[in-house]
Amino acid sequence: MLRLVRWWVVLLGGIFLGAGLFLHGQVAVAFFMRESAQDTFFLWRWVGQITFIFQDETTKAALWMNEIPEEVIRESSRAAWFLVVAGGAMALLGPWLLQYQHGKARK
Repeated sequence: MLRLVRWWVVLLGGIFLGAGLFLHGQVAVAFFMRESAQDTFFLWRWVGQITFIFQDETTKAALWMNEIPEEVIRESSRAAWFLVVAGGAMALLGPWLLQYQHGKARK
């Protein structure tokens, strides 16, 4: 039974770690697209918003990312760091979970 609990903790830690890394990737793309949209001349951004329906998908995504508030992106980055740290700790420390009690019960 204890092996199963350890296995599930390690699996859950791996899932959290993967989700955190995936969220980090999304935040990095959001920062990049936001910066590229903000570095564009304001007149071109205005024309792009007016002709939004005719733009390609990359331009639409950059314009959407420009509308996301900075606080939301920072909060997503914090959540990603939490998932990476918590998932890494669970994945690394999961095999030693309850090992002291198990070893003590053997004696």
